[in-house]
Amino acid sequence: ASNSAIVYFFSDLGTKETMAELLAQADALQAEGKIQETYDLLAEALNVRGKDVEVVWRFARACYQQAEEKEDKKWKEEYITKGVEQAKKALELDASNGKAHKWMGICLSKMGDFIPTKEKIGNAFTIKDHWTKALETDPTDATVNHCLGAWCWNVTNVGWIERKAAAMLFATPPESTYEEAEKYYLKAAELDPTFVDNAFALGELYVAMKRKEDAKKWFTTCSEMNATSEKERRMQRDAKTQAGKL
Repeated sequence: ASNSAIVYFFSDLGTKETMAELLAQADALQAEGKIQETYDLLAEALNVRGKDVEVVWRFARACYQQAEEKEDKKWKEEYITKGVEQAKKALELDASNGKAHKWMGICLSKMGDFIPTKEKIGNAFTIKDHWTKALETDPTDATVNHCLGAWCWNVTNVGWIERKAAAMLFATPPESTYEEAEKYYLKAAELDPTFVDNAFALGELYVAMKRKEDAKKWFTTCSEMNATSEKERRMQRDAKTQAGKL
């Protein structure tokens, strides 16, 4: 089905209507969890409309989601690196595009798994800055609220070595609290009650805050949601296990 869609769309990408249709199809495939099909469709679109910011930021998103489909570290690094490149390209095309800022922050944050600690910490404020700009563009974006919550969670959980490195890098190192993370996570849950990652994150947060009942509630909620990707299915299995321990 995706091949016939590609042939249909790429016969005439000059018109605005056809472009809007293609973007709508990419978003629909992505919402259904058809990660590979979304990636392929946008990779083809990029060849024709490589300077269209709406295509480029969506391809950055597709790179990130492709990376999350497998546990293999090399696979992840390859697609996340590509995602950062595409998000950077999107911001070069339109520095005020909120979605480009959103996916730049997400890909750059994930890049932390593959770079030295010093570089990872050095990116902390840049990542938050991208998400803050994305939130200013669209305060109702559940993912951006979740990402800011995750930023607060990670900064609060920074280990001693990372804290020392941060103190050397910044006059004022990044700081946050569990309560700040909770505020963003709950806002994301309110905006999107079907958000699997966010429900899991709330479960983890409440374990750290020693609020067992709340933790169990969110892990259980997470395990009962409708998963649309392999990553979400893995998360749900983990949530079920975690709920069973509480």
